Amino acid sequence: MLGCWPLDHALTVLSTILNPVKAREDFLHHLKETALPSQVDEDKNLSEDKNDNVWVVVDSSGEEEEDPAQLWARFNENDVVQILNQVPFKEIFQHILLIKEEDGSLNYDVSCTSHQGFMKLFAFATHLLQLFRTGLATYSQVRYRGATKRICRLLRHTVEYITDHWQSFLSLHQYSLSHSTAMSQAVAHLESLQVVVNNIFEATFVNEGTREALSRNGRDLLATIAAKHPLSISYLLTATQVALTVLEAHIKICRDLYSGSLLTEGVKQVTSVMYSPSPEQMFFNWSWELLIRLRLHRLDQPKAQVQAALASPSSLLVDMPDPTSAAITQA
Repeated sequence: MLGCWPLDHALTVLSTILNPVKAREDFLHHLKETALPSQVDEDKNLSEDKNDNVWVVVDSSGEEEEDPAQLWARFNENDVVQILNQVPFKEIFQHILLIKEEDGSLNYDVSCTSHQGFMKLFAFATHLLQLFRTGLATYSQVRYRGATKRICRLLRHTVEYITDHWQSFLSLHQYSLSHSTAMSQAVAHLESLQVVVNNIFEATFVNEGTREALSRNGRDLLATIAAKHPLSISYLLTATQVALTVLEAHIKICRDLYSGSLLTEGVKQVTSVMYSPSPEQMFFNWSWELLIRLRLHRLDQPKAQVQAALASPSSLLVDMPDPTSAAITQA
């Protein structure tokens, strides 16, 4: 559970450390008199030895760092680092990633995180990153160079842990066939992408009244969509029913190849190897090469469809056309 009091307490402490203290100088104004010499003492010391009381704070490059008169109200960098070290970041990450410690070893199982739990995890990580961003603004002075490096490292670790956890979560659930809301949204998105592709194709290539003027724009639009969504290419190939056209031409032109007996066909094949192939044989080879490039086989589809087909072998033949149907043979 992300909503537990130890986690809330840790975030409250971290927020207190990283957020700027309001009216800090006013609250500590009584310390200013003891932290800095008075104006009378300064004038007296300057009259005695002007060089002894002129102090300039420089950084590692020898450049003047900050106004010494403002340093009295700020934390020392070592104090900031030591306070940050008291926040149990290791336990925080173990808790939000549901990592359990058993027998001295850490047990990580991404399946323990639910869809709803991941939404909470994203919200928590976003709030944590906002706190780190606030801390970088609070300790943006040069004197806190080491502290800001530590905050940046914590920020980077947060992004890396959540990203790795998200990738593991996707790997576990991306092939799931459950009818979840995410799956329904993906199906709806696919349908919207198709019907769009169909409208562009119909208007720019099929409609005789508009295709001459819009064919070039339609080509560019379809190319852009195909580059972003490669699955649309399959839909376009279906819309231009390419495989069936090749099959119809194959049956019509190469009908003689199927007319003889098995022995006759064997002799023809050997003859075509010994001598130059006939036009029918050349078309026969070309049609098979084209059909192979179309990647029509169900096992040559995206991984999700392949796994669905292997889970239900009967689905392999659902969409397969009958090559002996009248619609094809009568052509």
